[in-house]
This record gives sequence, structure tokens and C-alpha cells, in this order.
Amino acid sequence: MKQNSVFAGNLVVTWDAIGNYMMKLLFSWITLVSTIGVVRAAEDPLRFFPADAPQLIVKIERPLDLINSVVNHQLVKEAEKIPLVQDFLDGADARRAFQLLKYYENDLQESWPKLVEKTTSGGVVLGLRLPKEGEPVPLLVIQGSDEATTKALIDSVARIVKDELAQETPPQALKEFKIGKAQGYRLGNDFHLVRSGAAILIAGNMPVLEEALQQSAKPTSFMTSKGMQQVKAALPGKPLVWLWSTLKPVHESPMGKDLFTNPRNDPVLTVLFAGLIDIVGRSDHIAVGLYHEDGDFRIAVRMPAGKKGSAGDVAIHVPVDGKLPGTLPPLEPEGVLFSHSFYLDLNTLYTDREKIFPKAIAESFAEGEKQISRFLVGSSLPKFLAQSGVNHRIVIAQPETVERYKVKPTQKLPSFAFVTSMRDPGFARTTKSIIRAGVLAASEDIPLRSWSGEIEGVEVYGYYFPEKGKFPDDEENLRFNYEPVVGVVNDQLILCSNHGLMASLIKEIKKSAPPSKEANLQTKVFAKGLGDFALVDLDSTLAGMILAQGVKLQDAKQQTKDLLSLLQKLGTGSVTTKYFDDKFELDIQLNTKATR
Repeated sequence: MKQNSVFAGNLVVTWDAIGNYMMKLLFSWITLVSTIGVVRAAEDPLRFFPADAPQLIVKIERPLDLINSVVNHQLVKEAEKIPLVQDFLDGADARRAFQLLKYYENDLQESWPKLVEKTTSGGVVLGLRLPKEGEPVPLLVIQGSDEATTKALIDSVARIVKDELAQETPPQALKEFKIGKAQGYRLGNDFHLVRSGAAILIAGNMPVLEEALQQSAKPTSFMTSKGMQQVKAALPGKPLVWLWSTLKPVHESPMGKDLFTNPRNDPVLTVLFAGLIDIVGRSDHIAVGLYHEDGDFRIAVRMPAGKKGSAGDVAIHVPVDGKLPGTLPPLEPEGVLFSHSFYLDLNTLYTDREKIFPKAIAESFAEGEKQISRFLVGSSLPKFLAQSGVNHRIVIAQPETVERYKVKPTQKLPSFAFVTSMRDPGFARTTKSIIRAGVLAASEDIPLRSWSGEIEGVEVYGYYFPEKGKFPDDEENLRFNYEPVVGVVNDQLILCSNHGLMASLIKEIKKSAPPSKEANLQTKVFAKGLGDFALVDLDSTLAGMILAQGVKLQDAKQQTKDLLSLLQKLGTGSVTTKYFDDKFELDIQLNTKATR
């Protein structure tokens, strides 16, 4: 106990810091877990959860694999070489975590990798129930494979916490209790821990622990539940971490009842998220899985509702009848930072407005039609929308230098484009008329000069800013980043900010793959492009680092370059949503090997 007291003297602990100690323990485990080998067999911690009661279950199936997937990742190893990260690892909090780690290694005469293996090999589960009244009741279970090691660890932690609490003013006490043969500890009224064999259970109150221990002796549990069957059916492969939750509380909440009513009173939510809202409203549960494979990470979200039985407003975002295609692949020109492809049927939004919106909102379309049709030269709003397509793509790419301008902007801004499909070529003609009319109307305040020509064999026209005269609210000459250009390739209308991006997009569209049948949204973010863009204006990037740390200019430049170099290696992040007849899939993926 003398050694314990000496160690305690170096660490001042309050009850609020218990959470910090737990995080330090986890950090210590992560630091040393890379040498762990085969995990021993252990019981399933799901046995502590009843089949019908949990509202939410989160399980880390293979904690060691999860930690290894992060610690041993090549990008993490490279990050450790960066001075900013080294400074963090040399900081007081990290040193204390290592000190605490060393103490437990000495006290238990066991390496931390083996301790982690023996105390978490069965998995970690967080379960949450929503009582009829009051706050949610969580239960955390950490399942090991070695009872003796688990007991020794809990006893060692208890000794340290008792010594630390004794130094508080006024002193606090870690009280012991038993539930049957299970030894437990209580701190205040909101923290209760009990050890049952090689399992550690943590809850906010005693009844939850008592129910969990009783449940573990029953023949049925969440392991044999309908929810577990849904997890296995919905999630492919073997996720490192998975989540299952009933959506009943969401449906029955006052907000849910208003949100899932059709037609709903909020037209903005309908226009932006009708498809997703409908899926959540008709699904009785949701399943989520986290996967790791060869350096790449993926999150899979699954719900058991699809296009069949969907509400009428879903047709805005999803080709429910199969007559129209899904989204086109995201465009990926050279230097791309961000690319987004989505499905949006504005014609259905207009023609089915009486089914989609409440009566008052639907009737307001008539007045809006009159106002908008005034600007549609030789057309009308119904005709214009009928000619529009359902596939839309947004692209953001590296800044371009516009050779036409002698005046240069004080800051480089990304180039960008909007590409939309057409059912009828008349849509492009009307759009061009709208643009010309808009430029003419704004010419007194925003002077522009028109031009026409050819890019990659495609006839285009556009505008540029005169360099003489003043431009409202642009003291930094940011307008000289751009020379807007418009063109048509096949059934795709391109509205683009710059020549170079237009040329790249024309090439991409000409070789573009066919649309997906199920996907209604595809988004990609390119880390290399973001890193390249940050390097374009390195001085602005440096400013925050210099101010925050007070480092020398040369050191700040090097640290910034190191960070941006790491950013460029993060690869490509993507989000895809797919609507099948009887299910919904959302996938979020980080492909660290994909660079552009």
C-alpha cells in the first residue's frame, strides 16, 4: 500500500476525473496492443441482456482487432513522426497515462497486451433501455476470458481509486457491496460496478445490475432474440462493431409523429429528405456495422424498408417505378476535391404537388408559377420542369488561373460546376435564355462581358469580368478566379466556373458509365485534392498554427507541410445510399489507398 500511496501522491483525482482515468486506461491499452496474438474463447456478454427489453445494443465484437486496425495503420505510424503529434505524446496527460500503465504492469506482474487479451476477448457491449418514465438506463458489459486476471485488475484499480478519493476534501469513499457472490463497488449514486466471473458490469443504479445478473442465468437472452437475427441478416460479413436499435421510440415521439405524417407540414424537409424520412418511418429497426479490411474502413447502415410501399413524395428522390434511372457516377476530373451525384425529379415535385404537400402549400404553387414563368422566355414552368432531367452532379476542383485577367485575386478559390441531365434539349435553350436575361438585368451592378467558342469539340459560351471599374463587395478581387462557361454534352447541361474544369468535365461525361439502378446519392471527398488545395495558399494555412503555438515561421511551414502531406494520403471518402424493393442501404467508406 505504500507504493500505492506514493503513486497516488503524483496524481490528484476527483470523481469527475474517473472518466479521464478510464480514457487513459484505454489509451494505454491501444498503445501496447499491437503485439497481441490469438484471442481466447470467452462467453458472450449479450447473455446479460434480455431478448425483448433493450432499445439499443452496441457491441464491439473484437476489441483487439479494432484497436490494431487503428494503431497498426500505416497512416497512424506516419502521424507519430509529426512534431505536433510527438508533442501530444510527450504531454502531461500522455505521460500520466504511461505512468499509470507501468504501475499496473508492475502490480499485476503481467504485460498490458496480455491483460487486454484476457479482459476483453469476449467483447464489449453497451445496452440501453428506455423506461416508461425517466432517463434511459444504460448497462456496459466488458467480457474477458480469464476470471483471475479480471479480478486482479478490478482489485488493483479499486485500491488506487480508494487512495485517491481519500485525499479529496472532503474525503469520498468507494463503497463495496455484493450481489449474491458477485463483488461490487459503488461511487456516489450514479456509478455501480460489479464483477461476475470474467465479466465486468457497469451501470448507473443497482437494480440494473441485479436484473442483468439474473438475466445471465436464463436460457433466452438477446443472443437468441429477433433483434440478433435481424443483425445477422442485415449486416454482411463480420463487423468489428455493430449496432442494433428499435425505431419504435422514434416513431412514437411527438417529433416523429409530425415528421412521418404524409403529407408533412415542412416542405423543406420533404424536398431535401423525403426518401430517407420515409425509410425511417416504415422501418421497425436499424442495424449498423463497422468494418476494416486491408487499411480501409466502412460503415454499413441497413433498414428493412425499400421502394415497395413508399409514400408518394419518395418519387422526388427515388425512381420508384423503375422507368427512370438512378444516379450517374460522380465525376472525377483531375484535381477534384469533392464530387456529388444525386437524384431529384422536379417535374414529379410539381405535377404531384397536391399529393406531396398540404393543400395550402400546393395551392401556393399557382402563384409561384405565374411569377417564374415571366422569366422563362418562350416557355412556361410546367414545360420547363417536364424538360428537366433527374440526374444532377456537383463538382469542386482545384483553383485555376484565368489567363485573360492581368489582375490577380488575393486568394485562390476552388473551381466548381453543376451538371444536370435533360429529358428534352429545350431545357438547355430555356436555361441559356434565363442566364442571358439574368446577366442583362444585373449588368448595371455586376458588369460582365460575353464570349463564345469551342472546348474539346463542344460549342460553349460564357462571361468574364472587365478589369476596369469597380465591383460591389469584392475588394480582394476574388471574381478574377472565375470565367463562367456553359455547354451541352449529349443530354448533360454543364454550368462551370472555369475553362480548364469544363474541358475535363466534357471528357469525363463523354466516357461516363451508365447510371446505377439502386443508388440515389453518391458522394466522394478526395483527400489528395484537399491537401493540394491547402498547399495553394500555404500562408493562410500557417497563420492559425503560428498563432496557436507561437512557433517560428520556418517550423510552422514544415509542420504544416507534414500535416498536409498526411492529409493527402488519407485517400477517398465516399457515401452511397441505395433503395432496393425491400431494403435500404447506406455505406460510408474510407479508402486509404485511393488517391488522385
